[in-house]
Amino acid sequence: MKDLRLVQLKNNYEEIMQQTGTNILKIIKNRKVIIMKKILCLLTAVLMLVLITGCNYKPEPTEVTTEQETNTEIETQTEVYTETETEVYTETDTYVPDYKYEIKTVIYEDYKNSKGSIKFEFSKPIFEDDSMLSEKINEVYNKIEAEYKSEIKKIKEDYIPLPDNKKYPWYYTEISEVTYEKKGIVSFILITDWYMGGVYNSMKYGNTFDFNSGSELKINDILYGNESEIKATLENEFYKWYLDTHGFEFDPEIEGNYVTEQSGLDANFFLAEDGVHIFYEPYTVSATQGGIDILIPWTNTDLIKDFY
Repeated sequence: MKDLRLVQLKNNYEEIMQQTGTNILKIIKNRKVIIMKKILCLLTAVLMLVLITGCNYKPEPTEVTTEQETNTEIETQTEVYTETETEVYTETDTYVPDYKYEIKTVIYEDYKNSKGSIKFEFSKPIFEDDSMLSEKINEVYNKIEAEYKSEIKKIKEDYIPLPDNKKYPWYYTEISEVTYEKKGIVSFILITDWYMGGVYNSMKYGNTFDFNSGSELKINDILYGNESEIKATLENEFYKWYLDTHGFEFDPEIEGNYVTEQSGLDANFFLAEDGVHIFYEPYTVSATQGGIDILIPWTNTDLIKDFY
């Protein structure tokens, strides 16, 4: 009986020791897991601290040499200029230069004496800005004004009116008008009218100026071709006008060679809203005392350059 109890106690003891060992292994294993988790959390915290410190890092200023400052300044200026230019100008924009003018009557006189009277009047564009082209234009019209004053003096000295002077007053006027003004290109005409007994006459003189190039435009700046081609173009336009107006073709042997003489690079022209006007002197052909105004419309792109 005693031996049987000892055997039971021994078995109980071994069972208890086996359970205790198993529990101890579980506790050790759990503690290892906890320790690993703590180590992982600690490493994560250290990594985050390093990242935060790196983001807030500011390098200390270094000394910049004069050359570096200059280069930086130039680069900044270039960037600003490019950006501004892109914002202000696009492919469809066109630069229009600044200029200022006014057409003024500078001479007006009703000249009278015991024989009768005659009216004088002269107006011209006066440019008020200080560009080189404006100064040139003022010089051109100052010269025309001086020539007009010289003519007035001659008329007064030789003034012998016809009997119809009171019924049909005499006059000699030169009036300026602007006929075209777009994109820095300005075209003027000087309309000359006179009547001093007998035949009445009128004439138009054109001057066209380009403020983009700073020059006065000639007919070869407007039409395609060299000198001989432009002369042929103007003659052909004249012949077409003559045929439409008279119903038969122009005959230079009858009418003379005045058309060819006025159809070169010095052709008298002006620009207008409807196109290019070529103006021929009175009596270029018979019965044209008011001069001949031939229009080449803007739509005729075979002849007119794309400048406007």
